[in-house]
Amino acid sequence: MSVLTVNEKIKNKILNELNQDLYRHFDMTLFDANYIFGLYDGHINKVMDRVFEKYGPTGLRKEIK
Repeated sequence: MSVLTVNEKIKNKILNELNQDLYRHFDMTLFDANYIFGLYDGHINKVMDRVFEKYGPTGLRKEIK
């Protein structure tokens, strides 16, 4: 069992909310969005990781809204 840091828990919660919003409004998941836009190998996840590292939770929330 791995131990998640507080930042990882916050990031996972924000990404989960994004997944819920995508599914609620567009009937797709983050994985589906990657595929539809032709972004393979988890490109959207990599971008979200960079935003979180650079701007923190506030920046990530602004980016997904």
